[in-house]
Amino acid sequence: MRTFIRSRLRRSATVSVVVGASLTLTAVAAAAPALSTRQAGPGGLMRVAAHSSVAPRSVTPVFVLDKGRLTAFDIPFGEFGGDAVTIDDRGQIAGSYYNAPAATCLRGFLRDHQGRFRRIDFPAPGTTQLIDINDRGQLVGNHRPSSGTCSGTEPLRGFLRDERGRFTTIRVPGAKQVQALGINNRGQIVGDYRAADGTTHGYLRDRGRITTIDGPVGTAGASVLDINDHGQMVGVYLDKAGGLHAFSLRGGRYTSIDAPNVTYTFPFGVNNRGQIAGLTAAALPLGVNSDAHGFALRDGAGGPFTRIDVPGAVGGTAVFDINNTGALVGVYANPGATSGPPPASAMPGIPGKPAAAQNGSP
Repeated sequence: MRTFIRSRLRRSATVSVVVGASLTLTAVAAAAPALSTRQAGPGGLMRVAAHSSVAPRSVTPVFVLDKGRLTAFDIPFGEFGGDAVTIDDRGQIAGSYYNAPAATCLRGFLRDHQGRFRRIDFPAPGTTQLIDINDRGQLVGNHRPSSGTCSGTEPLRGFLRDERGRFTTIRVPGAKQVQALGINNRGQIVGDYRAADGTTHGYLRDRGRITTIDGPVGTAGASVLDINDHGQMVGVYLDKAGGLHAFSLRGGRYTSIDAPNVTYTFPFGVNNRGQIAGLTAAALPLGVNSDAHGFALRDGAGGPFTRIDVPGAVGGTAVFDINNTGALVGVYANPGATSGPPPASAMPGIPGKPAAAQNGSP
């Protein structure tokens, strides 16, 4: 799912979160999602399994969970299904998809609040990953240049697409690779970059000025995944021992937001109420044995985790964003998929938002 996110984690001194690759899933026949349930989970987590009468056919359909109601849909020109996805306060959803079961190209899409789709691609050959959208209609994402095919090895290039459809490449002086992963309504952009020495650093771009975000003191690498209008950021960092941790940064203060009793926590979205959403996993790379689940921190960084599962999802559920009304958007492994197996990775060697973690070169 971002294979959902396909990820690998090497023990080195860098960490980089890459959104938009694809999870290898095994589709099995099953009924459509059942009625909503809510029950206590292990470690104090709460589980929410929503209801839907929709029966998408793709391997990784997109879902929206809003006020307890689950809506799931296929991307009409995405044979495999959704990858990284994001939602604004008007209900517009943007993200990425594979354009054919056997293809290796990620493309971008936008679905308006009336359910109408259109394609959005970076104006050059290669892949397009749309990662985040704000209420002004500005989009950020990543482009991997390629000549003819989408299986190239060129470094990712972060970009901003403004409300008029104009693209601007995000540049960090001296960086070998730059990713754009989040944008707020003030136009501030966050992400990560790989320096010339191979280390990975988070960054904040504000009015063209880059500020490096390296995580708490003593960390070995960091990536910033999202930012709200108050300047609160969420992301992940590596400690000196190689452990991956999630954080919230607000007013210069870091708060750990690692979920209890799981190995990996990826906080992909934060809204203006301080609510945080993302996914947890027991193992990387993400796959059918990763025990992947979406989560929401409805009470902010210090609150209890609510676990988000689409009933019957084979391989898990991934939440990639939360808007200011509390609506969640993500993808899940569809047990009733009929659209065929997923394609090969569009980003060889790149783990995938939304989604996970990479150490080292792409």
